This record gives sequence, C-alpha cells and structure tokens, in this order.
Amino acid sequence: DEVRFLPDLKESGGKGVRDLVNSWIGSFFNVATLFKRLDNEGTYLREIHSDQSVKMLLAIINETLEKNEEACNAVRTKYETFSYLWLTDLNAHFTAFLADAQYTSPNGQQLLDLNKFTAAICKYEGIRDQINQFQSPMDVGWLRINTQPIKSQLMTWTSKWIDLYMRHLKKTINEKLTALDKFMSQVTVGLDVEVEPDTEAGKKALMAVMEDIRDVRKAIEVNQEIFKPLQESLNILKAHGTDIVLLEKIGGKLVQDYLDEAPLAWDSVVK
Repeated sequence: DEVRFLPDLKESGGKGVRDLVNSWIGSFFNVATLFKRLDNEGTYLREIHSDQSVKMLLAIINETLEKNEEACNAVRTKYETFSYLWLTDLNAHFTAFLADAQYTSPNGQQLLDLNKFTAAICKYEGIRDQINQFQSPMDVGWLRINTQPIKSQLMTWTSKWIDLYMRHLKKTINEKLTALDKFMSQVTVGLDVEVEPDTEAGKKALMAVMEDIRDVRKAIEVNQEIFKPLQESLNILKAHGTDIVLLEKIGGKLVQDYLDEAPLAWDSVVK
C-alpha cells in the first residue's frame, strides 16, 4: 500500500543502499589491516581513520548519498501523488458518483448523465497516458531506478477505474434492452390471443388483452426515450476501446443490431 524502494535507500539490515556503500568503504579500509606496523604491533587502520583527507572523502561520499536520496525521494513523491488510485474505496466512490450522475427524465425514469461518465472515463485515461510517459528505467545520480513495476501497477489501477464506469454503461445497456425485449415478447403474445365472446375464458382473455394494451400505452413514451441514450452509451464504449461485438447478446442478436431494430419493433407493438 505504499511506494518504496527495493533495496531501501538507507541502512536496512545489511541490504540497503547505504549498507552496500558502507561495505565498499569497509573493504577499502580493510587494506590497512593487510600491512603490519613497522614501529610496533598492530595495523595502520587507526591512522587511516584519522587522516584528514580520508575524512574529507567520507564527508563527500555522505553528502553525495544524502543528495542522491533526496533526488530519489522526489521520484517516489511523484508516484505517491497517484496513491488515491489504490487507497480510494472504488465501490464507495462510484456509489457517490452515481448519485450525482443520474437524472430523472420527463417520464419519471432514472437515466445516466452520460456527459459525467464521459468526463470520468477521459480523466482516468488521461492519468493513464500521463503515467505511461514516465521514464523507465531512469538514472538518478549514480543509481538507476527500475520504475517499471510501479508504472505497471499504476496502469493496472487506472484501468480498474476506467472499467468501473465502462462496466456500469454495459450493465445499463444490457438491463434496459433485456427488459424491453422481455416486455415486447410478453405483450406481443398477449395481444395475439384470440378472444372467444360470451365465454368465461373469453372474458378472462379479453381482460388480459386489455391489460397488455394498458401496459403498452403506459410504456410508449418511457421506451421511446431510452433509445437515444442507449445508442450514446454504445458510442462511448466504442470510442474508448470496447469491442461491442463481444457484449452479451439481446434476444439472440448483437447489441448494436438489436438497438438498431428496436425502435421499429417497438412501433409495431404499439400499432
């Protein structure tokens, strides 16, 4: 849940970058232990440690490490600005978004505000494109940072955000057209029933037909107003890389084919 360097820039149980540099310095100091002193027992290690020129070099190395760590942390900060991608609860966010991205139509049904869906999709596509432009690998001072792992994770998260909105558009299209297909099939069968006059069965059949006629009349304007937004939803999906041929079929037909034929099919039911 955080952006971090592997290995760590500081000392880290012998595995950090500082540990590595310290081991290099230690190996140089170790040379002083290879020669015995001429004046007495021991090595020249104390003299090496106390030498002013060596101290100066150690100070330069330490300063260089600190500056390099600052530069590396600046790179990490750049990636941490996208932490909301994985820290935000997707479901809670989308619930709040959806509450503001719907409106009530003149006929009283809830329809999606497609402008807000398009804006949200474009926003996260823009973030994905921005992340994709980040250099990988990148050289910072004397270190080369492989940023591909964090880039790949961020690209995956932006895709999850985009899919959040795209998936709801697909779901809405499927639910609306499936309900329409079921309703048209139901009333078509009901309206084709032959009514036998002056019989109990005929009276029941007539009542059923009248109920279907009532339902059709009530649904005329409601169904007519969904065709345009559903087509616009399909256009959004196509514009953002969805192969609509792969969407779940409606009534055995491709979604686009069904939607193209739906207005005429509905008109035939009404007439």
